[in-house]
Amino acid sequence: MSKQLGENLVASHHYQKKIEIEKFYLEYGCGEASKLYTGYNSTKILRERELKMPKMMKDQFDNLCIHMGSKEKKVRKLETIRFIHAGLSVLLLRLDSPARYVSRISRSKMLIILSNISKFCKGVLPAIILAWMAKICVL
Repeated sequence: MSKQLGENLVASHHYQKKIEIEKFYLEYGCGEASKLYTGYNSTKILRERELKMPKMMKDQFDNLCIHMGSKEKKVRKLETIRFIHAGLSVLLLRLDSPARYVSRISRSKMLIILSNISKFCKGVLPAIILAWMAKICVL
C-alpha cells in the first residue's frame, strides 16, 4: 500500500505474507511461517507477534472498514486474524474494534504439536479447533 505524502514523498508499507486468508477478494487474515520453533520469546516470534503482525492487522482492518462503508454496527462485528507458525507450533492473533478509535488484539496460547506419536493427538486437536475458530471469524 502506498500513499502520496507530498510532491515527491511516498510512504509505502510492503509486507511479505506467506499465508493469505481471503473471501470475495478481501483479505481477512494471513500468517507467517518459519521452519523452527526456538521458544515462545524467540526473536522471530517476538518480532512477528509484537511488531509486524499488529501493523498488518490494523491495515487490513482499516481496508475492511472502508469496504463496509465505515458503518458502526458492521465495523464492531469485524475481525482480522493472523497465524504464526513455527515448526510444529501455532499461535492465533485476532484484532477487533470494540469501540471507536480503539483496536484490540487478543492472542491464543501457543499450541505445540508434539512429534512423539503417543502424545500427538493431545496436541493436534487444539490446533484443529484453533483453525476452526479462525474460519468462523472469517465467515
